[in-house]
Amino acid sequence: MTDASGTLIDQWLATFDFVERHKISIDASRAKIYDSIRHLAFHRVAIIRVLFALRSLPGLFRGQEKRLALTIDNLQRNGFMILEERQDEELVIGVVGKFWKPSGQIRRIPVWEFKTFEEPGFAKAVWNFRIEEEQGRMILSTETRIRCLDGEARRKFAPYWFVIQPFSGLIRMAMLHVIKREAERDEE
Repeated sequence: MTDASGTLIDQWLATFDFVERHKISIDASRAKIYDSIRHLAFHRVAIIRVLFALRSLPGLFRGQEKRLALTIDNLQRNGFMILEERQDEELVIGVVGKFWKPSGQIRRIPVWEFKTFEEPGFAKAVWNFRIEEEQGRMILSTETRIRCLDGEARRKFAPYWFVIQPFSGLIRMAMLHVIKREAERDEE
C-alpha cells in the first residue's frame, strides 16, 4: 500500500503494510494547534492513561518500571524519535521494534538510520500530526503507518494489529480532541 501525497510522512515511510488515519477540524491558528501538539500532556485524558498503562503492564510484571509515554518528550525517552518537523505544519515521529512482543523490543537507532533500517524480524512505524487549511478551516490529521521488514514480522504483527488497532484509534482520536480543546481555548 502506498500513498504519495507529498507529506513529510511520505518521505520517511512511503510504503507500508498497515495504516490508520484520523482528522478533526479546529478553530484556531496553525501556531496554536502546533503548540498544543508539542506541549500537551496526554495523560490528562483518562482513556489514553488507561490504554498506555495496560501496554506497560508486561514490563511492570517483570520489574521494569517504565515511565508512561504521554508527552512528545516522554515518547523520545522511550525509544520514539522525532524524524522531522516542519513548524506549524507537520511533525513526524518514528520507532523501530517488535511491537507484537510484550516488551515491544524497541530498537534505538539514530534518526539518520531510520530510512535504511531493514533488519528482518522488525517493523518500522511512523506517526504524524499534520495541519492543513481546507475551506478556511484548520484540519489536524494524524496518520500511523507500519511497515514490517519481512514476512515473519508481518505474520506476527497482523494479529497484534487486529487486536490493538481499535485501541490505537481511540488514543489517536482522543489526542485530536484534546489538542482541539487546548488550541481553541487558547484562541479565546
